[in-house]
Amino acid sequence: MIHHRVTTLSALRDSDAAALTRQEVADLFGIDARAVSSAVASGELPCIRIGRKVFIPREPLLAMLTKVEQ
Repeated sequence: MIHHRVTTLSALRDSDAAALTRQEVADLFGIDARAVSSAVASGELPCIRIGRKVFIPREPLLAMLTKVEQ
């Protein structure tokens, strides 16, 4: 499977990725990856940790963005 970068809300909706990297979320929001790390550390963003890797689950992120969009 080829992984496509998610950089827009519509791409996030269309994506079949289970989770996004910190950098992908940063690109989506147009912010620095360190800001995403801070949001994860404070609990603002849910995450899945695998070793030192941090992933942000797609569905909760999409739900958060859709809620804000309404």
